[in-house]
Amino acid sequence: MTSKIRASIVIPTYERPSKLERTLGSVCDQTADNYEIIVVDDGSESENQHDVLRRFEEQGHVQVLRQENSGPAAARNRGWRRAAGEFILFTDDDCIVPRDWVHSLVAGFEPGVAAVGGSLVPLEELLRSNRFAQAHRFRDQMSYDEPDEPVRGEGDLAVGGTANVAYRRSVLSEMDGFDESFPLAAGEDADLQRRVVEAGFDMKYIPISVEHNDDYSWESFVSRAIRSGEGTHHFHQKHGGSRTIPRILFGLFGSLAYLPLALQQSKNLDVSFLYVLERMLNRVGELKSTINS
Repeated sequence: MTSKIRASIVIPTYERPSKLERTLGSVCDQTADNYEIIVVDDGSESENQHDVLRRFEEQGHVQVLRQENSGPAAARNRGWRRAAGEFILFTDDDCIVPRDWVHSLVAGFEPGVAAVGGSLVPLEELLRSNRFAQAHRFRDQMSYDEPDEPVRGEGDLAVGGTANVAYRRSVLSEMDGFDESFPLAAGEDADLQRRVVEAGFDMKYIPISVEHNDDYSWESFVSRAIRSGEGTHHFHQKHGGSRTIPRILFGLFGSLAYLPLALQQSKNLDVSFLYVLERMLNRVGELKSTINS
């Protein structure tokens, strides 16, 4: 590393030793040389997790911060506040970043741009055979425009997800980072992006992908979809757009209308069914949080 750190990578982690090891291997093997890596362990207790962190820490590649379990928003805030870099890069402990990730995100900044980010895609081997991975990728392609060239704008870009994004440290400080009042690991990234855009900054999408080392099982599919819906409720509640129960129910059953469009686009019945089911589970999560609030 050079004496002047320009970029700081912040990774929250909790009880994912094997996945974390692959993540750290990728962030340590970058073409850039003026960056630091800060891992914030969010209360892990397993010895395997501690062994992975200890090994990378002893090699001098990683600075490890430890805290009681407080959620990823609090962990990210702890990490960037300790960081020395001008740009704060975020990824998660189940992600694998490309070798030019640090260089590409930092190089994407220009005056007026607060954040630079790219897409999150399943591991290539899973995309060939795993229907849940294929449905995840199809959902993103249906939801976001992912151009082959950089695009700058105020919103509606595939930027802001904490698996593959960099923020100016000065902007994070101005926004006071992530809102730790979000009760789940969902919605707090979209909330930060909304606040940044409302403050007058631009976001910038660049065509660089981070691989998602998820299990892509039925269990992870259902839990992630419901959690996303719960995060949607808290996001709307904060920003003054909470939806009524009848409207959520309309969206739940109305999701079935997307099946013909999904089938037309994907040409795959299984993927189309999972796409619609995920939309419905999102509404189930939103309904659950609305009833409990």
